[in-house]
Amino acid sequence: MDKNINNTRPENYYEINLKELFSVLVKEKWIVIGVTSSFILLSILVSTFIIKPVYESTTVVAPASFNNLSYPYVTSYLVADDKGQKLVDSSKISDKLDQIVQLAQVDVSGLKEILTSNDVVEKTIKKMGLNENTEILKTKINVSQKTDASKVIQLSVRDGDPKRASNIANTLINEATGKINEINIEKMHNITQNLDEQLKTAQQNLSSIYNELDQYNRNNAANNYSEGERKKLEDELKRQQNIVDSLENKILEIKIAQSLSAVEDRITVLSSAIPPQNPIKPNKPLNIAVAGFLGLMVSVIICLRKDRFLSGNRQV
Repeated sequence: MDKNINNTRPENYYEINLKELFSVLVKEKWIVIGVTSSFILLSILVSTFIIKPVYESTTVVAPASFNNLSYPYVTSYLVADDKGQKLVDSSKISDKLDQIVQLAQVDVSGLKEILTSNDVVEKTIKKMGLNENTEILKTKINVSQKTDASKVIQLSVRDGDPKRASNIANTLINEATGKINEINIEKMHNITQNLDEQLKTAQQNLSSIYNELDQYNRNNAANNYSEGERKKLEDELKRQQNIVDSLENKILEIKIAQSLSAVEDRITVLSSAIPPQNPIKPNKPLNIAVAGFLGLMVSVIICLRKDRFLSGNRQV
């Protein structure tokens, strides 16, 4: 039966014996050495002179606790509580104002979007005088979060120049900080305008209630039964005065915040980008190892082909 199996093998069937293979490789060792060395040398030449090195510089940042002035309340809501009732207590009115101007903390996803936004990237290109467009520079930028629960962000930039890679990364952070400041300054300006309008209305109401109370006191000075109506007007006068005082204080706070906004850090830099010493591409050790393995495989095939060819000629 074994004889029949052997007879069914194709004519080009070639059985490899490990002992014979080792013998062939030893006999043709110069072919193995030459081919493998050629592949390794070629890999070194390509990695050194043909493939351009790519450097990666990384900066580590985290969003700072700051306000974006985007609270969903409207300013006209100041004069009423959650149930639509009028506010008389000055502390309650102040709390409502704090809710309107309360600053929301920038989250990680929002910061990642700002760092890679077209506006920030374009300003970075303009500031550094780069000869690249926005889309090309974006392909060099990678923004990642260390872990899902972490608020720490890694901003990496890849470039052929190590110093330029670090400068781009640091400039992106600076421009993102400036962008956030611009957004907040604009929002604070809009809220200040809104509060100014509310203040004018509140002052007019205060003046009107004061005149009404004064007129009422003159007309009903001798009537004891009018105390209830007088108390109602006095409470309304107090409420309007509280609103005016709260609005004036909050406008002053916002103006102070505007003056400080330019020097406040909106992004906390945990580690600035520095020029890397070694490129991440090409990976010369890996390339040499792969080239050496391929060279060895090719040399083995050449040796086996040569041995088979010589064996066939001897049989003839």
